[in-house]
Amino acid sequence: MDGRQGENSNMSEDEEINNKSGGEDANQLPKRKKYHRHTQQQIEAMEAYFKECPHPNTMQRNELGQRLGMDPLQIKFWFQNKRTQMKSKHERRENKQLRDENKKLREENMRFREALSNAYCPNCGRMAAITDNLTPDERQLRMENARLREEVLSLFQNNFFL
Repeated sequence: MDGRQGENSNMSEDEEINNKSGGEDANQLPKRKKYHRHTQQQIEAMEAYFKECPHPNTMQRNELGQRLGMDPLQIKFWFQNKRTQMKSKHERRENKQLRDENKKLREENMRFREALSNAYCPNCGRMAAITDNLTPDERQLRMENARLREEVLSLFQNNFFL
């Protein structure tokens, strides 16, 4: 048995709760308010109002609070939370779309890389060289070589060398 429990045995249960929740000791934290759930009718009314006006002003919050039997501050926080919730939903939906688009682009990129790795030169039939690391001069020389090769092929086809 706990020594403290014996001390409070003369107190009623309510007195113990009040004593523990900070009546006499000024250093204790204030008692937290009880969690409150809104009724289904209140939520439906605020949802309908939110569709029309997601940012009600003070006068609108006061009027809605009176109509629903709620404190205008509760209305204010409900609307604030609802806007945050809607923004989060929108961001999640947008992020999913971007992830899906990114996945498609990556798959397309992989297909292009695969096609490039299996590419053949149309002029000579050999494997095409990937020219990502060429200097501008080397690239220019290769283009000139390809043009000259085409010129020579056309001359052979026109029987200039026979």
